[in-house]
This record gives sequence, structure tokens and C-alpha cells, in this order.
Amino acid sequence: MRMLKWNRGLRLLGAAAVGVLALARGASASADVTTELPGSVVVWPKVVWDGTRDTIIQLTNTGNPPAHVHCFYVNAAPAVNSCAPATSRNPPQWLETDFDLWLTKQQPTHWVVSEGRRTNFGDSGDGAGFDPGLIPPVPTCFTGELKCIQTDDAGFPTPGNKLKGEATLRSRTGDVSKYNAIAFLANPGLTSDDIGSDLQLTLTDNNPDGAYSACPDRLLLNHFTYGSPDLAFNNQIGTCPGNACLGGTSDGDACTSNSGCPGGLCLSACPVTTELTLVPCQQNFETQTAGKVTVQFDITNEFEEHFSASTTVNCWLNDSLAAMTANQVVFSTIGTISAFTRIHPNPGNGGVIGVAEEFRKDSNTVGRGAAAAFNLNIEGNRFDAQTDDQGRPVAGGVIDHIIIPAEFE
Repeated sequence: MRMLKWNRGLRLLGAAAVGVLALARGASASADVTTELPGSVVVWPKVVWDGTRDTIIQLTNTGNPPAHVHCFYVNAAPAVNSCAPATSRNPPQWLETDFDLWLTKQQPTHWVVSEGRRTNFGDSGDGAGFDPGLIPPVPTCFTGELKCIQTDDAGFPTPGNKLKGEATLRSRTGDVSKYNAIAFLANPGLTSDDIGSDLQLTLTDNNPDGAYSACPDRLLLNHFTYGSPDLAFNNQIGTCPGNACLGGTSDGDACTSNSGCPGGLCLSACPVTTELTLVPCQQNFETQTAGKVTVQFDITNEFEEHFSASTTVNCWLNDSLAAMTANQVVFSTIGTISAFTRIHPNPGNGGVIGVAEEFRKDSNTVGRGAAAAFNLNIEGNRFDAQTDDQGRPVAGGVIDHIIIPAEFE
């Protein structure tokens, strides 16, 4: 599905071509995607507005020249009832809304996604500052991503590498959770004519003629296991005083081991939970085709024992790590308080990017409690992993692309 809100006269012409100019990548020390340096494509993988939790987006032009920016919201909330869980009868959608921004010299801007931003130079609060353009609000129960692309004056993607972003997830209780947007660097040796409307994610240290940073080959995550005791509550009387059964015939009862929970698991009364958000790198905004990637989880506990699981990321996926791994990261299964997980797309699949968020609560907390978002570490890249020394896909390997409409109406 597609909902377009055009408020510009952008025109993008021609098919993409990977630059043949053997030029250096400029000042960048690495071609990897980054959360610390500005880039030409920035992605906020987790954007939420559910009525109780909202997202504040921050975007900055770090350069001296003005920067044109074209942005895409992707709403992955269920299509029938967006506020209900996704099921086979309430499948996730892929609904796009786009808009344009103009950032002056070194200008930061921000907006609350539930409100958007109007062009009102006299407003205050969340709308204060120089307005970069009209930003539409997202609908209630929006769950998805935001992607912004730096363009030239005519609206063509350009390798400016001047955009940097952050996101703050803010609840009505006042709790906040923040992460850095993921930036893709563009090859400064290319021009808008070289890039066109097909943004090929092929720039690596081994392929300096590529267009944009290749997606990571593996995402790395350190985390607490689900149901592990929260060490912050040790020796604190009255906070999470014991464990409780999850599932089975004794659901909710106090327990000391799995044997006390017939058919269920004995978990901490206040478990530390980790939520993972994954987004495919392969996206086609022209044909409204969402990416689909199957990923493997290689989980290592504190004793160097390995556990494995897999899941499929279709358009956008946000869930607890326990659910994604079929409970392979549950404390009673894995046996240690913490674990290390590698997330690796299957051969022949494109890459994924993402963020994680950790939730903690005490026995008096309603809901998920305090949250802390954090960026994932990366290892390798998909382009080098799936191509030969000539840059050709091997054994069914794919090259990630972000394709945007070639001509806006």
C-alpha cells in the first residue's frame, strides 16, 4: 500500500550506475555504516507512536552548504487494526509517506512524530526553531521506520555526507530511551548522474568505487537473558521478591525452579527483557516492494555454549528477542544471566540493520518500566560476503539497493 504526500517538484532520471571513477572515498576512514559520522542516507529503524509512547526525531546538517533532504516514513503497523497485534488476519502493512526538508548551514531540527511540524516561525516548544519544511504527523499506532536521503537542489540523490540523526522514544511517564540513527556514507567521487534513483549499497573498503555503504554482514548484541534475575534488585526488600511461573498449570505461581512449574518456565518476577528491531536493507519505494530477509541467531552463553534460532524479517520486525529466537535466550534454557548473539542473514539474502532496547521494572511498575535503547555493533559487510573479487554475486548472492521513485508526480 502507498500513501504519497508530495510537496515538492523533485525529478529523478535514469537508471543507477555504480561509479567507474577510481577516486578515493574522501575523508572517511571506513566505508561501513555508522552511528557516529554523518552520511548521505540516515535511517531511524524504530519509530513509535502508540498513544502512550512517542518518538522525537532529530536531524542535523553538519555541513556549511545548505542540504536538501527527502524523507520516507514506512508504517509497518497491522493493516486491519493498527493498534492490535499482527496476525495472519491482521497482517503488517507497508505504507509510505514522504516529505521534503531544507536545512540551512549547520542547522539542526527536530519534531515529534505524532505532531509533525508546521511551517510556523513563531511557534515554541517542540516546534521551536527555524522550520525546515512541512512534516506530516504519523497516525496513532504507527510502528515503523524513517529514512532520509540527502539530495541536490534538483532533488537528485547526492553524496554530500552531511546528515546525522538521533531518536528519543518518550513515554507519558517521563521515561526516555535514545539511540543514534544509522548513516550510510556515499562515495564523494560520484555525482548525482552516477547515482540516479537506484542507491546501490556497494561501497566497502575492498570496493572503493561503490555508491553507498554496504549493509553489515553480521549484527552483534550483548544482552541479558530473558527471565534472568535483575541484579539491580539484589538485597532490596520488597522489589521483585521471587520468581513466578510462566505458562503451564501453575502460571503466575511462585517458584524456585522449572520443576515447580509443570508445563511452564520459572522466571524472574521482574525479568530484564530485550526488544530487537530489524529492517531489511533491500527496499524499493518505486514499486512499493518491501525487503524480506531470513536471519540466523547464533547465541553464546557465559560458558561458551552455543544455541541457535532463525526468523524472517518481512518489511520491518520489532519483537522481544525471546520471541524472535523461540525462547533460546530464556534464562532457564540458556543457564546464564547474560549472552552474546550474532545475527547473520542467510546466504542469498540481503542485509539488515537495527537497534535494540532493554526494559526493566520493579514489582510496582505497570507495563514494561524503564527503557534504554542502544545501537548494535557490526561485523563485515554483505557486499564483500556475497560477491567475488570482481564484484559479481556468487551462488545466488544479492546486492542491496534502495530504489526511490524515478519521477515524482
